[in-house]
Amino acid sequence: MDKAFKRMKSLLAADVLLAYPNHNKPFHIYTDASDLQMGAVIMQEGRPVAYFSKKFSGAQRNYTTGEKEMLAIVETLKEFRTMLYGTELHIHTDHANLTFKTATSQRVMRWRAYVEEYAPKLYYIKGENNILADTFSRLPRLDQDEKKVEITDAYFVEADDFRDILEEDDLFECFLSLLTLATPIHNPLNYKYIRDEQQTCAAIATARQKHPNNYVTKELDDNVHIICLVKTGKDPNIDWKIALPNSMLDDTISWFHTVLCHPGQKRLHEMMQTRYYHPEMRRHINNLRCDVCSRNKLSGPGYGLLPEREVRGQPFEEIAVDLIGPWTIRVSGRNYEFYALTIIDTVTNLVELIRLDNCTAEHTIMKFEHAWLARYPWPQRVIHDPGSQFIAEAFKDLLQRLTITSAEGTTKNAQSNAVCERMHQTVGNVLRTYINSDQAPTTLSEARDIIDDCLATAMHAMRTNIATSLGSSPGALVYGRDMFLNVPLTADWHSIATRREQLVNENLRRQNLKRRTYDYKVNDLVLKKVWKPTKLGQRTTGPYTITRVHTNGNVTIRLSPHVTERINIRRIQPYRG
Repeated sequence: MDKAFKRMKSLLAADVLLAYPNHNKPFHIYTDASDLQMGAVIMQEGRPVAYFSKKFSGAQRNYTTGEKEMLAIVETLKEFRTMLYGTELHIHTDHANLTFKTATSQRVMRWRAYVEEYAPKLYYIKGENNILADTFSRLPRLDQDEKKVEITDAYFVEADDFRDILEEDDLFECFLSLLTLATPIHNPLNYKYIRDEQQTCAAIATARQKHPNNYVTKELDDNVHIICLVKTGKDPNIDWKIALPNSMLDDTISWFHTVLCHPGQKRLHEMMQTRYYHPEMRRHINNLRCDVCSRNKLSGPGYGLLPEREVRGQPFEEIAVDLIGPWTIRVSGRNYEFYALTIIDTVTNLVELIRLDNCTAEHTIMKFEHAWLARYPWPQRVIHDPGSQFIAEAFKDLLQRLTITSAEGTTKNAQSNAVCERMHQTVGNVLRTYINSDQAPTTLSEARDIIDDCLATAMHAMRTNIATSLGSSPGALVYGRDMFLNVPLTADWHSIATRREQLVNENLRRQNLKRRTYDYKVNDLVLKKVWKPTKLGQRTTGPYTITRVHTNGNVTIRLSPHVTERINIRRIQPYRG
């Protein structure tokens, strides 16, 4: 009889067990209100999803019956807004007037406007059938003068009773509030587990037969004997190492890698080899793949060698364009930002600097035509980054009309337009020195004059200074005379091109010495490095699949089913998760 009574209680408890909501299916809300509190229950497919009960405040107790019933609906929707908003709702109330759109109270009209955000359907249900919601609106309360109820009897309900009732294992686990955990890795500190695995390992048995003097049995726990390796000439009481069976090797490496907060391969091996031995331990550690390490740790030397770069030998054959800025100058207590267009001949290093009034594509193209195309021989090739000014259709049409090849670099890769980026550093140094040493302008016109003066000074300095790769100044090479003295100069372009090629190859060799040899292949998974990450911010995103490998040090990766990106190998690393 007692067992049947407990089983009946188990049935009642299982009947009110909350179900997990499905937002693709309709919800049914039953609400009710009494003199002192409101209550509601949210149902889905005949099973409760959520219960709600709340006491009225002093002012709310003075509301009319209709207002209390409407307030119960509003408070329920507010409480479970994140679950109910945007779903199909059916609200059941035992106050028939709420099912009509006529309302005489301003308060009810405001509440009704809020309820309409959920687009529910309202139904009338007789009070005698609205039992569940009515129960939550009349829950017994403990007033301050009442004594605390003492539990006089308690008993445990057998778990098997609920398992038989619920039938579904997943639902049974949720009822017991048990978390679903992944299969745990066997603890390598468990001596009994190590002993059992050693006894079934054929490799250890073979090693003991070949080297019986090096494999000894040590009692590391009460009545637990572990096979240990002692190298020849070592003290068996001090210099012993647990012989790891093959079945435990990878799990032990993963366990220590996690417990030690993801150390590198060298540190992990040094730690493990102090008390564990396996002939393949180092190789398995080197082959360890960890998603956490790949995404968050510094990658160190880059993967993949940089390709050789083609060196141009004829002046004005190739130019590089870019924008520099914004630079800030203070005018009458307000900051004024300006940009400049930079154009440089990659052979002679002759540079043009032009202030821009705005950064629109039309204005940038106009300045490009005036400053270079109208003054110098037209180039065969233009190097530029994927800035909005240079990927605009107007800029592409201009280059196509003049039969100029567009060489677009990759995003966030300064080395793709290294000539311009290096020149920007020099220009920045000149501008900072000049602006900060001069008197601050008081009008916008004065500021523009100062900026133009700064750019002209920087441009003259770059044209007259000796370029290391040229052995001469850019201005002297272009104009065939010294930039200060009336002395003619004849340039040996063949020697200059040879010297530049040697410098480029030497710089490439030095960079590749700091990189790992690695060949990216189609369908490889890679991580994309985050541009300028914060100290504790995420350092990579991905993994992404390589769809194409280019010969110029770039690869194309698929960011989404319909989006790809061409990116330099400097900004990716292999995914080893």
